[in-house]
Amino acid sequence: FLYLIARKGRVGGPMGDHGPQPLPGVVNIHTIAAWLALFCDYLLLTCVIPLFPLLHESDVWTGVLFTSKAAMQVVFAPLLAKAIDRWGLRLLLAGLAVSCAANLAFAHHVNFRTWLAGRMVQGVASAAIIPAAQGHVQRMYRGDEPLRVRAFGFVISGILAGVVLGPPAGGMLFEVHPSAPFAFMTVMLFVTMLCTYAAIGDTPAEPPADPSAAASDAAPSILAMARDPYVAVCMGALFVANAAIASLEATFGTFGMRELGLTVSEVGVAYMWTTVPTIVAGAWLAPWLCNHSGLPRWQIVLIGMVLQGVCFALPPKTNHTVLLVGFIGLGAGMGLIDSVCPAINSQLADARHRGSAAVHSLSTTAVQSGFIAGPLLSSYLVSLCGFSGMSLVLGGLMVLYAPLLARLRDFCPDAREKGGGKGGGKGEDTPLMSQP
Repeated sequence: FLYLIARKGRVGGPMGDHGPQPLPGVVNIHTIAAWLALFCDYLLLTCVIPLFPLLHESDVWTGVLFTSKAAMQVVFAPLLAKAIDRWGLRLLLAGLAVSCAANLAFAHHVNFRTWLAGRMVQGVASAAIIPAAQGHVQRMYRGDEPLRVRAFGFVISGILAGVVLGPPAGGMLFEVHPSAPFAFMTVMLFVTMLCTYAAIGDTPAEPPADPSAAASDAAPSILAMARDPYVAVCMGALFVANAAIASLEATFGTFGMRELGLTVSEVGVAYMWTTVPTIVAGAWLAPWLCNHSGLPRWQIVLIGMVLQGVCFALPPKTNHTVLLVGFIGLGAGMGLIDSVCPAINSQLADARHRGSAAVHSLSTTAVQSGFIAGPLLSSYLVSLCGFSGMSLVLGGLMVLYAPLLARLRDFCPDAREKGGGKGGGKGEDTPLMSQP
């Protein structure tokens, strides 16, 4: 990373009449800073999960501790939406600094109240980190949609890597020394802040605004974006997809150990069968489908939703092969949705909301709301009809939601983009700045 920071020349694109031109490639200091920010945020989120039993609290309070971060993100992401357009990467840098403070709270005091406060502070920091990182990718690749979807696929893989590596890294480092996980996180956050600072220095300044157009070019409100039917459909897809993954995480461990006789380590390995396909589909398959298959992006999200729903509902759950196939399909569908939806959100923001990056605050709210609602709903359904019944109900709901994504066909450009055409797919039939 330090080598990439020190590379001579600018990695940003040249200035044009409407601000910075798209970057020449996917891997550069801007995407690395965004990748590291998302990786560190989710690494800090998950590395402390194996340590929760040390607090000796009830399952209820442990659940409160687990969901407190997501709850704070849901509350604060809309409140920080306008700051994303105003401060950009500086908001990301501030969020990383606050996250570092939360990390120090985990390191110095092992008690429930301190860790609950730390998780809540981390949630506030995440409400700034995730939208600011995604918003920066949106701005730096404006005008080159095929390259932007590849950049989003690369950056989103940082979330998945943090989710995968967090629990084992936290457990193993804690066995070395109780402070080791938090010392490691401090180093990672410091490196990420260095990369972010370098990216700030490498970001071309926007051209001065025309005072006569200031009133008409004011950033749209977060409520106006939420009322946009295209944005609402996209946010619903993120909510449903992430609620399904959260439902699986909340219920499969108990089902696997009680019904299938799996050990704790085997349950952990089972989750890997979901995570690896998510990374492959999100980082490589989704960009390839967007740029080379000729399919419009809404169809790719629809395919991911149907694949995820069918594989989640696939019976019987007592068959290990069926479980394996279901986990692989569930992860692949999740990767398609999580990788393509941010690119669609960016297109919607550019075409209908004056390029505001605040749309990613809404996506953060949708994702984290799914992580809150999913475990609550799945636990209730498991108590009513068991793990298999819960999977069938939630998988069916995902399949039923999928046709709503066809609403995006009025907006999403298709294979006209795959040749690398500029303009973000703003063809003659693409509604620009129209009111919902």
